[in-house]
Amino acid sequence: MFRCFRMVLMTLILVVAMNYFEKVDLKFLVSGHSNKPCDRDFGIIEKRKKVCKTMVPGEVADMIRDAKSTQPFQVVNMGPADFKDVARCSDTFLNTAGLKISTVSWIQISRAEFPTIKTRGSLNELEQWKEVKILKKGQSIQNTRIVEMGPFPELQSRPNIADAKKRTC
Repeated sequence: MFRCFRMVLMTLILVVAMNYFEKVDLKFLVSGHSNKPCDRDFGIIEKRKKVCKTMVPGEVADMIRDAKSTQPFQVVNMGPADFKDVARCSDTFLNTAGLKISTVSWIQISRAEFPTIKTRGSLNELEQWKEVKILKKGQSIQNTRIVEMGPFPELQSRPNIADAKKRTC
């Protein structure tokens, strides 16, 4: 889970560094205290999945699309070029050791203050910000070319499944 968080953080840093946003505030919801519209959508898909036998990705896409008769879900098929190696970028550039993510409720990334990000342990606006340097030692926006790298590099293709493994299925 922590690696996923690092990838989200890397993506948010990049959109700020590339001037899409001046500042990003990431607030973590309290577990069990949220009800988002997407929760209902996932429930509809799960209900449909119980009565459908899907075998291949195309059938899964059809099952999701057909889960709602009115305003069907839009399914976007993705290929290998659509998957980017955000993990490799976060491993290269980010040092999240000082972040203490398990105690953080609010993260603020500001272009004016980068590479320092601010954190709070609660959503209380009266709480003081804690500042954390997020880039690895010796890295900076200028020398890492974080902005010029633009879109993340493509995810390296995974090795094919070995023939012996295929025979066991």
